[in-house]
Amino acid sequence: MNTGNTILLVEDEPAHVEAVRRAFKKSGNGAKIRVAGTLREYRAAIAMEAPRIAILDLGLPDGDVSETVVELLKPRSFPILILTGNGRESAAVATMKAGALDYIVKSAEAFVGMPHSVDRALREWDLLQDRRTAEIALKESAEKYRSLVESISDTIYALDARGAISYISPVVKKSLGYEPEELIGRPFIEIVAKDDQPDVAKRFIGLRAGDLKYFEYRIVAKQGDLRWVRTLTNPVFEAGIFAGARGVLVDISERKKAEDLLRRTLGDLSNALGGVIHVLAAIAEKRDPYTAGHQRRVADLAQAIGHEMGFAEHRVEGMRIAGIIHDIGKISIPSEILSKPARLTEIEFEIIKSHPQVGCDILCDVAFSWPLAEMVLQHHERMDGSGYPRGLKGEDILLEARILAVSDVVEAMASHRPYRPSLGIDAALTEIENGQGTRYDPAVASACLKLFREKRFALA
Repeated sequence: MNTGNTILLVEDEPAHVEAVRRAFKKSGNGAKIRVAGTLREYRAAIAMEAPRIAILDLGLPDGDVSETVVELLKPRSFPILILTGNGRESAAVATMKAGALDYIVKSAEAFVGMPHSVDRALREWDLLQDRRTAEIALKESAEKYRSLVESISDTIYALDARGAISYISPVVKKSLGYEPEELIGRPFIEIVAKDDQPDVAKRFIGLRAGDLKYFEYRIVAKQGDLRWVRTLTNPVFEAGIFAGARGVLVDISERKKAEDLLRRTLGDLSNALGGVIHVLAAIAEKRDPYTAGHQRRVADLAQAIGHEMGFAEHRVEGMRIAGIIHDIGKISIPSEILSKPARLTEIEFEIIKSHPQVGCDILCDVAFSWPLAEMVLQHHERMDGSGYPRGLKGEDILLEARILAVSDVVEAMASHRPYRPSLGIDAALTEIENGQGTRYDPAVASACLKLFREKRFALA
């Protein structure tokens, strides 16, 4: 016990008071002892100054402590020890149940050991106070976090090791219609849509291995309708053993509806775009009936080369569309030049050479997902700069345009033209092989040759 502590001794027997004083003096701890002989004096003393500890005789001239113990032990900042004579231990125990820290049976030995009893009592009291302070802090913290969890718009939940719901925040009523009490204790899988249950069960098993990925699935709301949710669940381990999980559940039903609407809208736009593309292709082929099907076959070959070179589907689709309309610029060329059964004059050929630029001009103001206008503009460019209309070389030419160039040459040579019969696929492939690395991109040429010679690709 620290020196300087004030002890309030409430005792009406002078001999007992003196015995306690001697014991403390002999112990040398320097405690200050104040004495009160009655309950009235006790009340007055603590009103003036709270002691470090109070020692109360069970029976005092103006009342029995055991009869007024509730009033005496109202909230206070110090512990109380009870002094009692032999035979009154049961009454002393009653005061302990009401809040006294301990009791001491009066005897010569008890008075001598009083300093030790007080020291022990103060240590116990301090431990109790620390525990109470910690409990209060914990309760306040729990209340604070409970309020925080319950104020979040997303649903917080906890699962035990078996996957049953051990906690779910009240906001679940707003999103799914359930009261928390209706869900606590139920296996979480029970409220998951039947078709999604296998995947959710697999994910729960994966939690044991620390799989923390977001997951989207459907939950059956209380009203029976399906709600899309997104969850992130974290496993909880205790002493290395899986003890359950904690997670956040977000209702994404409205987002899913918006995505579905957008998907349908894009589908409609895609269908409309496809229709426009085919109309443009048809217009070009109406102007040049001898090349009917040419654009489609170029598109098919370009698409196959793209797949052979490992392009993503979206990129391949762009090349297919560019192939279908790569000659759209021919609508500006007089039909008598397009269908002329003889070799073109130099002037006529210069007119023909304008069709890539015309096609680019037609397409350049349309917001496609691919650079279609540039593909169309560059499909007659050559790697060595001998092409037209800009004489581009090598990497300055879009890779998609290099693929269209090879596809265009192969299809044109293998097909009939007004001024000559078909030269055949072998002659077309020989042209590509001879121009590989000079006029034609080597990787594109290699993919094209492999398609025809090893994978039996054929123009249909």
